[in-house]
Amino acid sequence: MKLIKILFVIFIIINIANAQPDEKVDINFRNLAIGDFVQMISKITEKNILIDTEISGKINFVSSKPVRKLDLIPLANSILLNKGLTLIDQGNYLKVVKMNQAAGEGIGVGSRKSSNGMMNTVLFRLKNSNAEDISMKIKPLLHQDAQVIAFKDNNVLSVTALPQSLKSVQKYINELEISTVKKPTFIKLKNTRVGDVFNNIVQISKDMFPEHIPSQTVEVLKDENENRLILIGNSTNKNALIPYIKQFDIKGEGYSKQMYVIPLENSDVVEMEKILNPLLSQMNSMNSVSAPSSNISPVASDMKKTMVVADIERNSLVVLATPEQISNIRSTVYAIDRPRAQVYVKARIVEINNNVAKQLGLRYGFEGGKITSRALFSAAANMGASSLMVSNNLLSFLNSDSTSYDANGNVITTTNKPFSFNSDISEIFSIGARIDLLQEHGAAHILSEPSVLCTNNKEASIYVGQTQSILTQAQQSTTGQANI
Repeated sequence: MKLIKILFVIFIIINIANAQPDEKVDINFRNLAIGDFVQMISKITEKNILIDTEISGKINFVSSKPVRKLDLIPLANSILLNKGLTLIDQGNYLKVVKMNQAAGEGIGVGSRKSSNGMMNTVLFRLKNSNAEDISMKIKPLLHQDAQVIAFKDNNVLSVTALPQSLKSVQKYINELEISTVKKPTFIKLKNTRVGDVFNNIVQISKDMFPEHIPSQTVEVLKDENENRLILIGNSTNKNALIPYIKQFDIKGEGYSKQMYVIPLENSDVVEMEKILNPLLSQMNSMNSVSAPSSNISPVASDMKKTMVVADIERNSLVVLATPEQISNIRSTVYAIDRPRAQVYVKARIVEINNNVAKQLGLRYGFEGGKITSRALFSAAANMGASSLMVSNNLLSFLNSDSTSYDANGNVITTTNKPFSFNSDISEIFSIGARIDLLQEHGAAHILSEPSVLCTNNKEASIYVGQTQSILTQAQQSTTGQANI
């Protein structure tokens, strides 16, 4: 019986010994000693195999389709694995060793699994995951004799295992690295201040994503200079948090209060403050009534109150309000702060000399006449003035002469009268008057001509005078110095 088995093994070796690496061979055996199977693999792969430990047991292998020659070494390791053994590459030969001692036998070390189907050590350099955490998570994926070492300082994970196990570990780590990629996302706030909503967003992030799972957490930071939030986490969780941020950043009256300065150009700041205070008080009362008590705390309600203070020195209003409230207040202020109608008043202060003022009076004279068929009647009177008080300028206007030349060069003077009396006028009467002004004769002396620009409907006054010091007391010291 033993001879038959030997002949069977020799027959298999002869059939597949000449097979190329990529060729496929048919392998089927029952109750084959593991030691004989290792010898068969050595012949087929043309690899020297050193066995320095006893290998006991038998195996059965039933193949439904041909096996590639390259897959014989992984097949041998799978069989030896049940015995706690494995094949390792020693350069010119292969060696069967215990798995828990393979790492100390000088196996290959690299950044990827070996292609020869034998155990080796792979270094995984982690970027987004913690090496110590990953080492604990991948141990269930490995054989009990595989080794895992985490290097904390450089965040490197060392795994010594068979290629099949290393392939599973590689896939697992890749998935973790992708899922834990944390890139910053900047959310610019337009309608509220980042300091007002920051604590709420942080609390929502903690409630949505458990803190004990680092890959799921979203870290929330604030940039008050740019008024924006910074989210650090995986893209899926950040996208889930952004809609809640937008709910806080809506246009409306929030708790965000800012200080604003409104300069006035045409109005008095104190008067403007008196106008605005009752309006703002009414606005605050309406807001407190319309706001649901379940949603707004008393502290927040007090913070919503709008205030205005007058800066008299700069004629400006200092307002504490939300962005929407200040827009309404500015519109109201600008509607009131319009240029007012102004009145320019000029006065004259005159000193009158009563003696000379008596000479003030009216001088007049008149002339008249009538022509009839029987006689000529005339009358005239001179009361200090001529009956016809017309200046020379006016006379020159009434009688304007023009000069022209005829064909012979003779001068022709024509008098152009702007008006003339009708030919049937038979009666005429003229009267002239002269008024003597006071200043002309020294009766009036102008002391001052002050003026003032007044605002309509506002009281104004003119002060004309001078400040003059009056000596009230004088002292003379013994040293000759006078003290006043």
